[in-house]
Amino acid sequence: MLVLLGPQKVKAQDEPTSVVARISVVHGDVSIMRGDSKEWVPATANVSVVRGDTLAAGADSRAEVQFDYANVLRLGQGAEVKVAELTTTRIQIQVASGLAEFVKLNNTEAYIEIDSPNTAIHSLVEGIYRIQVKSADYAQLTVRQGHAQVSTPQGSMNVDRGQVIEVKGTNAPEYQLTQAGEKDDWDRWNDERDHTIADAQSWQHTSRYYTGSEDLDRYGDWVQVAGYDWCWAPFVAAGWAPYRDGRWVSDPIFDWTWVGYEPWGWAPYHYGRWLFYDNRWCWWPGVGSNGPRPIWGPGYVAFFGFGGGSGGNGSAPVPDSIGWCPLGPRDRLNPWWGRGGALNGINVYYIKNISMTSSNAPTEQPYSSNLLGILTNAQLRSAITTVSAENFANGRIPHNPQPVDEDIFRQGIVMRGALPVAPTKTSLQPVDRPVSRAALPATAAIDQHFYTRSPVPARRAPLPAEHVNPPAEDPLAVGNVPARTGSMAPPDVAAPSQSPTIGAPAARPMAAPPESPTGWRRFSRGTQSTYSPAEMNKPGALGPPKSEPTPQNVQPPRLPPAPQGDQRGWRHFGSQPANPGAGEGHDGWRHFDSRPGGSGSSPAPHEI
Repeated sequence: MLVLLGPQKVKAQDEPTSVVARISVVHGDVSIMRGDSKEWVPATANVSVVRGDTLAAGADSRAEVQFDYANVLRLGQGAEVKVAELTTTRIQIQVASGLAEFVKLNNTEAYIEIDSPNTAIHSLVEGIYRIQVKSADYAQLTVRQGHAQVSTPQGSMNVDRGQVIEVKGTNAPEYQLTQAGEKDDWDRWNDERDHTIADAQSWQHTSRYYTGSEDLDRYGDWVQVAGYDWCWAPFVAAGWAPYRDGRWVSDPIFDWTWVGYEPWGWAPYHYGRWLFYDNRWCWWPGVGSNGPRPIWGPGYVAFFGFGGGSGGNGSAPVPDSIGWCPLGPRDRLNPWWGRGGALNGINVYYIKNISMTSSNAPTEQPYSSNLLGILTNAQLRSAITTVSAENFANGRIPHNPQPVDEDIFRQGIVMRGALPVAPTKTSLQPVDRPVSRAALPATAAIDQHFYTRSPVPARRAPLPAEHVNPPAEDPLAVGNVPARTGSMAPPDVAAPSQSPTIGAPAARPMAAPPESPTGWRRFSRGTQSTYSPAEMNKPGALGPPKSEPTPQNVQPPRLPPAPQGDQRGWRHFGSQPANPGAGEGHDGWRHFDSRPGGSGSSPAPHEI
């Protein structure tokens, strides 16, 4: 008898190893280019973002990317941003053009660096950092809260709360430091998003590492389930089932990743498990608010195969259709990702022989297994979604799939390992609509050069042609489930009532830098930051660490005030006053090496 063993810890090699971010908000035309592709595809909420991916926002468009509970990136009109590095300890962003904002809502273990073509911004503490890149030789940083360092090939500069630094040039960059103006529409929208994330009531029931938990407040309620404590139940229509409103997207790391179209469809589909309680589906986080860091997964489901003949040469049967259902708290996950075997090299467990073990199930916790319940419970069995392999690859998932009765289900197989589906170009798209070519940047960030303090990992290898172009005679391209018609995704969230303001704060309107060098100053090697990156990025460096991700008006160590001098022009970095010991020039500007602790050396920079 073939046995599917019950609750076991997933082996380390089966666990996802890459850190995954999430597109959480999309207003207007937003596109994404995967790191192993040169094709732009339309973006929608709940799409995963990994190292090497690039995002672009068109006119009157905005987007938000959540890296974890504390680090958030937002794109404004005309922004093009690449995620150069993404691990639990390092987040490195490259802003090629447009308006962006990086927010740290809480202290984290991640070191942050934001690069532009001529500057590197690093040592970010809790705060709000607004970045504007207007050209390859012009960048601006506004620090609304917090403290940062701006580095160039010639030196670095501290920028404190309420200050704006504008840098022009590449080989011999110049800067000007001024006070920030009043907040505009872009700032106010960012503030609203900060409060939505930080003040969510769902943080009381989930781990702070469950990115997207703030969405649960509006679209469901929390109920107590005997033995499982607090579970979340979405507000949905009768007959709804998890993992049905969305599509499976081909992914170079996880093979297939679920993109949920519900506005809350991130945390409940990539963490925890689902159980059927009191005649409705409830999501069980598995880890409470004080629990350990959870493991992100591309989807917590079991895959089945129905119908079909032999795969030949002793390989597993090739099914006519593929089905899946949500896993319960006591069901084992059989990972399908990884490149260890052929696409049809699946291990088969016949459903009629399914059995489970419960030796390590807590006695006080009810034994909840969707896989066992499906055998006899028609309500659970109705949660199985089935499609043909062709429709699976093309993202055509019906809202009302063909039902699977008990006899058909018992003749199916439980699939382990890589799914027998060859990806297509369509399977790379998270949503069924064409990309807006007018909203795409003229030159992609992958072709741009950036100044950086840290070397960037090599770009992922491109996808082979056969990976996205299966032969027309592919035996799996046979369908027995009708495709959904029209767009499968809900409309994007309505755009803001006012167009995003992409200029600088009101007190200093954004304009091309004046040609005259008067008033600009040059960076120099003697111009260094007062605080080292290690000091600035230590958790709790500016106070005791906080257990909850609530926004704070962080007060960093006081620095000398922004220079108040002649505003008629700009001065070169590194230009020396007639009397270097005086510390300030005749126009009131302060020299870098006259600042307290201004001497020292900085890490060797990189240009990529």
